[in-house]
Amino acid sequence: MSVAEPCEGTADSAKKVLVPVVSELKAIQPPMACYIAGSAIVLSATDAQAAPDQYDTGSVEVTLTPASMRRLSHVKSTHLGKELLLLRGKEAVLYFVIAEGASDTKFTLSAPSLQQAEVVARVLRGERER
Repeated sequence: MSVAEPCEGTADSAKKVLVPVVSELKAIQPPMACYIAGSAIVLSATDAQAAPDQYDTGSVEVTLTPASMRRLSHVKSTHLGKELLLLRGKEAVLYFVIAEGASDTKFTLSAPSLQQAEVVARVLRGERER
């Protein structure tokens, strides 16, 4: 998986990369997403688990390798509070806002519902639709 800067606000079409949304999430997201060329940072996840959160919606806790967490920490320092695009290969998974509170090996993504969080976790683990 990787994270990248979304195209929103970028006028230069040569810098835009359009990618399809993963099939498992097309029903709840637009069919295409866009990110800025050269902004993707590859991350290696060892696990992704869905859970209800304190707001009665869903969240996905993603466990990264130590090297990937260091790369994400750099992204976090420059993009805190800004929207990023999570990618699986050449497909978009979801837009998310990077927030404080990531541990040394984990970070959390918010989802509108526990059901959507479960789909995102399955996609990140590379499992097929049920």
